[in-house]
Amino acid sequence: MCFMTVLSTDSPRDLAQLGDAHLTFSRSVPALPEAACLEHAHRWYLGSREGCSCGFRHLMAASASLGFGAPEDWYPEDVDDVAATLAVVAAFKCILADGAQLDCVDGWASDQPAPMALAATIGVDLGTLPAGHFRFIENHRFTFTDATVSPGAARPD
Repeated sequence: MCFMTVLSTDSPRDLAQLGDAHLTFSRSVPALPEAACLEHAHRWYLGSREGCSCGFRHLMAASASLGFGAPEDWYPEDVDDVAATLAVVAAFKCILADGAQLDCVDGWASDQPAPMALAATIGVDLGTLPAGHFRFIENHRFTFTDATVSPGAARPD
């Protein structure tokens, strides 16, 4: 069992080009029933160096009230997970800078055929949230914006 993060965007851009040693974008989206909650036509699986989405910063659903926050000394996090999550934020900001819309769901891989009811949708402004504070939260949907991007940003043809 592992975390799976699936995103959707209205951009036809090949997101695989945004991948690096920390993250990959794949059009081969695993069967995550909660992905039915995504709003946009172009779907991508977000993988880490581990292949699954486990190599990013995550909170379990039961800890969702902790929200976003920087790594804490009292709870050591893998430095590679932190670096990978920073790379995700940079990639997401790049997608938003194109004027695209972006959302994602973070779930736990299971054999369940029907989606679990998501706990909440969280709006994330990547223009105001410090990059080091972002983390995925299991069983949640995220919608992303960037207040530093002008509303009329040009979309690639």
